[in-house]
Amino acid sequence: MTKYNMSLDFNGLAAFLTALFAVLKLLGVVSWSWWVVFSPLILVYGLSAVILLIATIWFLIYLTFKK
Repeated sequence: MTKYNMSLDFNGLAAFLTALFAVLKLLGVVSWSWWVVFSPLILVYGLSAVILLIATIWFLIYLTFKK
C-alpha cells in the first residue's frame, strides 16, 4: 500500500509564489512593489533566521549555566 507524505514544504511554496509574483509583475498584471513580490521568500528565510537566532541564544545560555 502506498503512503502519502502530507508535510508542507514552505521553502518550495515560497519559491513558487515568488516566481509566480515575479512573472505577474514583469507581465504588468500586478503593480506591486518588489518588496511584495519577494515577500514569500523574505518571510520564510526571515522566520528561519529568527528561529536559528533563538536556538543559538538558548544553547549559549544552556552552556553558560551547565554545571
